[in-house]
This record gives sequence, structure tokens and C-alpha cells, in this order.
Amino acid sequence: MEIDEKIKETEEKLKDLKEEKERIERTIRLSKFNRLDISVAELLHEKLCTHNHIDMCDWYYGEWDAKILNYSKKEYLKRAKKLVSFLRVFGFSESNMLDFVKNFIDSMH
Repeated sequence: MEIDEKIKETEEKLKDLKEEKERIERTIRLSKFNRLDISVAELLHEKLCTHNHIDMCDWYYGEWDAKILNYSKKEYLKRAKKLVSFLRVFGFSESNMLDFVKNFIDSMH
């Protein structure tokens, strides 16, 4: 009986370690993204996406910390990085970039 208890205890510890490992891996995956880039990508998607699967929108089928980033998030992130770089050239601070992007897109609709 003692061996069975040790096995069960070890299995529980292993499960806890696997969960901790997954949390750490998720944190590492998220850390490779700039928070501003993600915010701009989310804003671009919110304002520009037709939310239509014909357009290959899979935005809601994955998270930023996924092992493989889905197509929509990759594409909007690429656009966001380009836009953020462009706005930096013109002296925009991070604090006013989101407002500028939102107002600019709203003015086009």
C-alpha cells in the first residue's frame, strides 16, 4: 500500500510540474511580443476585420500565447509592427499611438 501512495503522490507532483512548465512556456511565448504591437493589432482587427470566415478570419480561434500563432493574429501583428515603426519615425509616443490609430480609422468609416 505504501508504494501505491508514493506513486500517487509522485504523479500529483508530476502533474503540478507539467502545469508550471506550461505556465512558464506561455509567459515566454508572450514575452516575445511587444504589448503596444499587440494592442495596435487588436485595434486594427477590431476596426478593419469583416469578421467573415470567407476572409480567413480565425482571430478568435487562438490566443497570443499559443504555441503557433494563428493566421489572422500573425497578419494583423505584421501590420501593427509596420504602423508602430512608421509612427515612431514621425515622433509619436507610445501613449498617443493607439488614440491616433483609432481616430484615424474611425475618420475613414
